[in-house]
Amino acid sequence: MMKDGKQIRVGVDIGGTFTDVAMEVGSTLHSVKVLTDYSYPENAIVKGIHEVAEIAGVELSQIDTIIHGTTLATNALIERRSARTAFITTKGFRDVIEMRTESRFEQYDLDIVLPAPLVPATTNASLSTSVLVRTARF
Repeated sequence: MMKDGKQIRVGVDIGGTFTDVAMEVGSTLHSVKVLTDYSYPENAIVKGIHEVAEIAGVELSQIDTIIHGTTLATNALIERRSARTAFITTKGFRDVIEMRTESRFEQYDLDIVLPAPLVPATTNASLSTSVLVRTARF
């Protein structure tokens, strides 16, 4: 649906501490920030959408699109709070995480002590893949 001929879109980002909700009504942007509930992160989505809709004067039934993203899984992995995790990749890239060739501030520090890999090498696996237009074959 629309409001006054303007499309209504909502974007939600669940972060580690806050959930950000932005609503675009035509070219006007409204936003709110609510606390993330780790046990029930969907509660922050619902609360934030209700709050931003009230601010924008929009009925929930008028929302055309909701786009959702989160950093919860990434944060859990980096903070080592996740379940046992495996790294599955295309053949030839099994060690890409451990090689750590990304750009970093201390790239020329020969004495740098790196933390343990996020995923142990023993849980890394690679697959020979062939992706076609209609099928994927493993």
